[in-house]
Amino acid sequence: MNQPEGWDRLRPDVRDRVRPFITDVAGALGEHLVGAAVTGKAALQGPDFDAGRIETILVCDELSVRHVEIVAPMGKKHGKKGLAAPLILSATYIEESKDVFPLEFFNIKLIRATVHGRDVFADLDIAPEDLRRQCEREIRTFLIRLRQGYLSSAGEGRALEEVVREASVNFGAIVRGVLHLLRADIALDEEKDARALRERLNLAAQPVHARMLLGDVRAHPRENFEKFYAFAHELSGHVNDLKPT
Repeated sequence: MNQPEGWDRLRPDVRDRVRPFITDVAGALGEHLVGAAVTGKAALQGPDFDAGRIETILVCDELSVRHVEIVAPMGKKHGKKGLAAPLILSATYIEESKDVFPLEFFNIKLIRATVHGRDVFADLDIAPEDLRRQCEREIRTFLIRLRQGYLSSAGEGRALEEVVREASVNFGAIVRGVLHLLRADIALDEEKDARALRERLNLAAQPVHARMLLGDVRAHPRENFEKFYAFAHELSGHVNDLKPT
């Protein structure tokens, strides 16, 4: 059963590229396809919208290699339209793994447009302490990668630009996770969310977000790296001390 409201949440260019894929998948999997959704930046309406890489989730009645084999040949056809390889899950897997991937599942629950079948993420309950623990782990891992990236780049501008570019992609997901733990509003705008987080935690570091970092990273790679590291480093200490309720 298609859900028109899910399609209506997508921009027309995304909708036009995704609909043929969902039609093909639904026809091939039949009743084994429980639900399907678009997630990530292609499902946004605000300034962070990006349809360069459209992410989709297929929820099947079970995790089966056969389902993967059925969907795999569609990759070449629809990949040309900017669709990434879909994430294939089952409702049981999602429920049993929500303590392993709380940040990923929280962001899917937050940013999704269900375009076929049942919305399995709607009632997904994620434990705050599981989310806090992964946010802390992700930020600390993030800082390690930034330091390693700086050493590998030897401070050279072009290489440092790539370090910042790669690191900034998923930082917004961490910011949203921490805002949720603080019971703060989430704007689904990385600039507004970073500013809200800074204000809520009274951080001294300048708030950073992907649009700002990538906007002038080529001209100022070292400065952007330093801003990025300072904000993440200060944030890490606060996440460690959070007591989610």
